[in-house]
Amino acid sequence: DVGPGGEVRGIDVRIRKVPGFRIRGRVVVAGVPDRQTFTVMVSQRDNVGEPLQNIGLAQPPDHRFEIRGVPPGSYNVHAQVRNQSGPLIGMQQVDVGSGPVDGVVLTLSAGFDLQGVVKVAESEAQVDLSNINVNLQPVGFLFGGGARTKVGDGGKFTLKNVMPERFAVNVPNPPAGCFVKSIQYGGQEVTEAGIEPNGNATLEIVLSATAGYLTASVTDKDGKPVAGAAMTLVGKDTPGKPLAFFGDENGNFTFSGLKPGDYRFLAFEDVEQ
Repeated sequence: DVGPGGEVRGIDVRIRKVPGFRIRGRVVVAGVPDRQTFTVMVSQRDNVGEPLQNIGLAQPPDHRFEIRGVPPGSYNVHAQVRNQSGPLIGMQQVDVGSGPVDGVVLTLSAGFDLQGVVKVAESEAQVDLSNINVNLQPVGFLFGGGARTKVGDGGKFTLKNVMPERFAVNVPNPPAGCFVKSIQYGGQEVTEAGIEPNGNATLEIVLSATAGYLTASVTDKDGKPVAGAAMTLVGKDTPGKPLAFFGDENGNFTFSGLKPGDYRFLAFEDVEQ
């Protein structure tokens, strides 16, 4: 921990050797030319957002692969390819212990359609849902596509060709005066860690029409407005990234769509992006 204006010295980083083992297997897919080469990737299963650890190739004609130097731990082994109908993906969970792992089979298949609905709570008037987008963003993967769709009649939507991956659910443009109150999949609350949908349940998003707003202004020590000041709003009880924006030429900005609660407001005259 470094305090304001502080300095920390004497930090030693010690490297230690760990054993590394191989993972062997093959990729199985129909409708793809035998000469196709697939990239096979290994990523840590429990560390959300971790970069890919190891990469190998599944080469024709039998599409076998070998990935070396994998330390003990829990991993996802996955491969993906795109054909005329869309992306195909295969994934298998692998635990590496005290020896090599053989016989991993990645069967590539198409995604599924994920059904969902958007509801509005605590609203006395009709809320227009026609401009809402629902996004699925891959969690812990540097490859593989997410999914995006607009909400249709009755608040219903369908996310097409969803892959068997872990996704975060995002509603980037709730209607004016609304915020995302809850997101549930199959009756279970969806956290920042995301969900692993299987197509057998419905994604339910509940908006609340009780959103607040905050008008902020930034001045210097002489009371003059600070043009383009960086403004950040940090929720005390609302997880997620802080809201950060730049003020106008008069140092003003309005934060809208806020979940009711306690926030801390910070402003910076000059800060790196």
